[in-house]
Amino acid sequence: NRIHNLYTLGFKIRSQLINKGKYLLSQKQNKIIYLLAKIKDAQFNRSSLFYDKEIAKEKEERAIEEEKSNQQNKAIKIFNEIDTNKNNKIEVEEVIAHSIFDQNKDGLVSQDEINYFMENKKELDIKDFMSNGWNRVSLLIFTKSFDEKQHLDKKNTKKEFLNQDFNYNPENETEKYNIEDIEAVRINKLLYTEKTKIIIDESKKAHELFEDADRIVKDL
Repeated sequence: NRIHNLYTLGFKIRSQLINKGKYLLSQKQNKIIYLLAKIKDAQFNRSSLFYDKEIAKEKEERAIEEEKSNQQNKAIKIFNEIDTNKNNKIEVEEVIAHSIFDQNKDGLVSQDEINYFMENKKELDIKDFMSNGWNRVSLLIFTKSFDEKQHLDKKNTKKEFLNQDFNYNPENETEKYNIEDIEAVRINKLLYTEKTKIIIDESKKAHELFEDADRIVKDL
């Protein structure tokens, strides 16, 4: 009887261990199936977002190239407008004649304002203008547009704008912000159309969504 009881107990324990093993195996298999499905979904989502990201990137690149072309055409047009004597050079007298160079809006283009745009040169050819002059004019155009859009006093709005982005000192009316401290691409972005800005934002969001999806796949 004792042997029989031990045998029965052993069989019972063995059955319990087998059942427990089957249960744990089933749990692991279900977990593996769940994780595989999750990985598959995450990989599919990443692939889809990668495609969206690349499409948005291509769209952004095309929009920026179009902006560059448009701004180049605009730069040439403005150069020709400033070059009133049509000698393919911008001279000091021509700068004085254009009110856009009157940064402090006192009705006169001062020597400091002339030097700021002309870089202490007597004349600028188209190459000089495209290298630096256009960036300076772009900033002046943007500032003027910013003032008009806000329907505020031009002088005060300009001070506020420059103080925010270009370390303008309101205590010194003659101080000029230093264009060399600002990347040319940043100046150009100020003049991007709303359509291009939206495309760039969409591309940025698409990139961020892909990065999140890629991180999820790597963490699985």
